[in-house]
Amino acid sequence: MWNDYYILWNYAAVSITDIRYMELEAYEMKYKFPTSTFVLTFQGEAGVMIDNQTYEVSRFYVLHGGKGSKLVIQAGEAGLRLYYLMYKANLPSGGRNDLGRLIKEILMKDQLVEVSSEAIPEFAGDYIILTADNLTLEELKSKPVWSSLDAVKNDRVFIWSPDRSWYFDPIATLDQTEELAAWFTKISEQK
Repeated sequence: MWNDYYILWNYAAVSITDIRYMELEAYEMKYKFPTSTFVLTFQGEAGVMIDNQTYEVSRFYVLHGGKGSKLVIQAGEAGLRLYYLMYKANLPSGGRNDLGRLIKEILMKDQLVEVSSEAIPEFAGDYIILTADNLTLEELKSKPVWSSLDAVKNDRVFIWSPDRSWYFDPIATLDQTEELAAWFTKISEQK
């Protein structure tokens, strides 16, 4: 699986130069990025500063710094686990008309599952996040299978288009996560 992502990154306008995994105990660490870098945290808490911009990191978080950026991490009591994803920007080579198709093919492999209408109640939860073209909650409420679901009855359905939901790069994933968090916050305040 990871090999597909390496291939994708190397066909894109950036090339991965290094991936580093770190486990930090409760102490301060300083680092200067040798190249443009994504910092992906996935466990623990910390105060993080990149070029004098401060962030409070808790569990899953994505940060970015350019070449020469100064990183300061003050890990909390539980420490912090993170990856550095270092990359170099490249100009794409000409003649790659199939790049868009290749990217989507690699990313979408084993990501989508078609489900028959009759099976939808088996998969439905308290909330539904649905990828669909030109579909509204009102239209779902008018369909027999969908209208029987608690999430649909209680307006707990988030619908977004395929071109908005299929991206898996760190920045898009962070943006999607923030969008969903705002939606969850909004509907929980309506109770």
